[in-house]
This record gives sequence, C-alpha cells and structure tokens, in this order.
Amino acid sequence: MRGSALPFTQSHTVGCETPSASAKADCVTFDSSSQLLSRSMGGSIGETNIVAIADTYRVSRQTPRVPRTPTRTVWIRVKEALGEAGLPDTQVFVARQLKMAQASVALWNRPGGYPTLENAISLAKLLNVNVEWLLTERGPKRPIPQDASAQRLWDLWARLDDVTKGELIGMALGRLQRSRAESEEAYTPARSSLAP
Repeated sequence: MRGSALPFTQSHTVGCETPSASAKADCVTFDSSSQLLSRSMGGSIGETNIVAIADTYRVSRQTPRVPRTPTRTVWIRVKEALGEAGLPDTQVFVARQLKMAQASVALWNRPGGYPTLENAISLAKLLNVNVEWLLTERGPKRPIPQDASAQRLWDLWARLDDVTKGELIGMALGRLQRSRAESEEAYTPARSSLAP
C-alpha cells in the first residue's frame, strides 16, 4: 500500500488542522500500523517505517570508522637500524650501550614512549641515523655528509645499481686494508740480523 493510495480519513493527521486538498501535500499522517505517510514524498516512496527512518538518520550521522594505521614506535626504528648496522637488536644491548635500565628502553615500544634527547643523540651516533628520523620517522634516515667528496658520492649513490655499489664498497674496503697494512709496516721496527 502506497502513501498516496491511503485515504486521509483512515489515519491520524500531524501538523494539519483540516485535511483540505491543498494542505494534504504538506501534512504527515500515521496510519494504524505505525507507518509514516507523507503526501509531499510522492507515490514512488510509499510506506516507510518510522523506526527505519530514525535508524537511518542515526546511522547517517555517525562518523565512519577509519581503521587506524599502526604507528611505528621508536623501538621498532631502533631495532631496524640495529639490524642494518649488524648489532644485536635487543633492548638489553641498547640499555648497556646507553648505561640505562632495560625497562626504560622497553617503554620506547609503546606509542608515545621516547628516549631523552641525550639518549636519542647517543643512539643516533651509534646507529648512524638522524635523530629526527629516529624519533619521528621523518626526514632522511641517514645523516647527510658534510665533506664535498662524500656529498658527491651520496648524490650518485641512488643512481647506481646494486652490483656497482658492491664493487665500490669492496674497492674501498680493500684500499683501507692495504693502507692499514702499510702503516703498520712503517711503524714496526726492523729486526736486526745481529741477534745476541
């Protein structure tokens, strides 16, 4: 049964003194089965349950729940940097390095748990990361070099493939080992062939 099909005399009129032909379009009526009928809605909508309208309105007014993205805590970033540096990724190791209690380091694994600025700076130096990245995960992860040659290499590094990066690292390590060996030989006193 549609709202426009119901006779006006079979329902209770709300907001209308007399159900005249001109006022019927603006009146809201309730029939005996507690259905909301409105002449202004037209015949295409039909009967609508009052409770359903209230529920729809209440649901439409609610803010949709947006799933929260999990935030990475300071400890997760510390653990990541420890792994990249080849150091043990335990809270005990970090606590010993910073001369503090392990329970204090454990607080960094909670949202809103941060080290003191002094500890953050010490940890950033140990891990070769920026303090800003360590605390907020913003900014560059690694410190930008101050040396002009190092800056040039830094700028080129992102454009190199992994094989070339490995070759450059191997070459640099080889040169460092040779220079250490040469410096050790230079400081080692020559043994005399005349032994007592």
